[in-house]
Amino acid sequence: MLGGRIRQIRMARGLSLRALAEKMGCVTAQAISNYETDKDMPGSSVLIALADALDTSVSALFQRISVKLGEPAYRKRSTMKKTEKRALQSYVSLQVERHLEAEAIFSLEAHKPLELPDSVVKPINDISDAENRAEELRKHWELADYPIENLVELLEDKGILVVCVHGYSNFDGCTYPDAEIPVVIVNGDRPGDRFRFDLAHELAHLVLHFPVDWPQKEQEKAAHRFAGAFLVPANRAISELGENRARITTMELCELKRKYGLSVQAWFYRAKDLKILSENAFSNICKSLNASGMAKQEIGDPYPLECTSRHRRLVARAYTDGRISESRAAELLGVSISELHRKLLDGLDDDQVDVAE
Repeated sequence: MLGGRIRQIRMARGLSLRALAEKMGCVTAQAISNYETDKDMPGSSVLIALADALDTSVSALFQRISVKLGEPAYRKRSTMKKTEKRALQSYVSLQVERHLEAEAIFSLEAHKPLELPDSVVKPINDISDAENRAEELRKHWELADYPIENLVELLEDKGILVVCVHGYSNFDGCTYPDAEIPVVIVNGDRPGDRFRFDLAHELAHLVLHFPVDWPQKEQEKAAHRFAGAFLVPANRAISELGENRARITTMELCELKRKYGLSVQAWFYRAKDLKILSENAFSNICKSLNASGMAKQEIGDPYPLECTSRHRRLVARAYTDGRISESRAAELLGVSISELHRKLLDGLDDDQVDVAE
């Protein structure tokens, strides 16, 4: 248990055995390898040095809760290196365990596999079925057709754990299809509207059931269709844009982006999917955007990045109720003691605290 924990935190920090040994300055890389494979047990002084070098606490090295996530399902275009993928998986496991630890303090019900009605999970036959599944899920979750104010909070309220990661330029998002609990991973370095679309896209991979012979390219198209429909239901899109347009201005779509949190480019695709724009009109718009250089960058003011405060609220409550120590609270939030004081005692700054904390 201790060995696996040391290895998990080391990889989550992106450190090799040699790099960790150099940071510690008191043991060799081989010695650390022996600790990680449980061939040897570090003494108290080495444990303290390990914790310091890994920027964690000794108690965290003995953390009890663990979760089986299995292998992540990356998108086809992901070009992450194997070392990046291993570091990402270790980081995600660490964040999920911290989240579950905080819930366990209050004996809250553990996350379970996502249970959905047959109308949502029945296999789809073509990409347009993804539109119907999005509508059914919104109906099941009683969302009506209003804009979703905070998609992260919504998913966590429904039992889906969202982990936000940083520093991975070649990564959009992924899910863990064989995990014990529903988990969605998204890139927190993306603009807010892109972040929301990626989150809805990964939700599609959690709930949609594809034919076994479907190529991954078609699955991605269906997930994109689901994401657009989940963020902007068909009746709302038609109400906002009209039923038949030869042309749509970016000014209109910038305003709608602010209202629904869907990017201007995604709105154009949404209009095409719903035949508000003809294929020819859509093609002309794409050509115009390419010619102006606007196709590769989002148009209009950036949409704010969403975050969730659920985990932080639980940790703050446990700390102020005296259920956990100061050092344990800092470990669960992944911050130093001084940072803990700033966040919990001086007030949380939601603009600077990300989902994964």
